[in-house]
Amino acid sequence: MLVGLTLCSFGQRGKPIYLDVDTLKGADTIYIELPKLTNYYSLSWELYFEQVGGTSDGTGILEASNDTIYSTINSVEGAVTAIPNDTINISDGLNVTYWLYGTPGIRHRVKLIGTVGDTTRVLSNYVIK
Repeated sequence: MLVGLTLCSFGQRGKPIYLDVDTLKGADTIYIELPKLTNYYSLSWELYFEQVGGTSDGTGILEASNDTIYSTINSVEGAVTAIPNDTINISDGLNVTYWLYGTPGIRHRVKLIGTVGDTTRVLSNYVIK
């Protein structure tokens, strides 16, 4: 339900662009990446987590880069606001939204680390504002 409400509010400001669905299997590490965007002031990025097997568990961290070396970023640095918080504690039905401000030309990704015995599907979309 929350995803539908969020997508409706996105649709009023800009068209959602959907990224590929990815699956976090066991203790693997995967990266959900935005394309390099150069002409925007802000964007909303939403990730939704859905349990496929096990208990849908793990962690996620927002990272950014202006070249090929990524580092962790958080809301303390002022370029991002995260709901519910900067560090993701993956669970079934979790909806995470990042608002990224004034960072054109920067690459963004979320690093997701699963736990043994769990499988989680990750759906993602973003809206340029």
